[in-house]
Amino acid sequence: MRTFLMVFSILIMVFSGGCSLYFLLGGMGPYISFVFVLGGIPFVVGLVIFLLARRMQKKT
Repeated sequence: MRTFLMVFSILIMVFSGGCSLYFLLGGMGPYISFVFVLGGIPFVVGLVIFLLARRMQKKT
């Protein structure tokens, strides 16, 4: 379960961060705050899931 959560959270962070960078570099100047909200919130959620999964105990 720990590995699944870590992989899932990394995918969330990659796709949300990558899409945000794509739109920011594409010249969406007046919509910067809109892009940060749409890309930043999922990135932070993915980061929180990753950090919590990292703290979980490994089952041996």
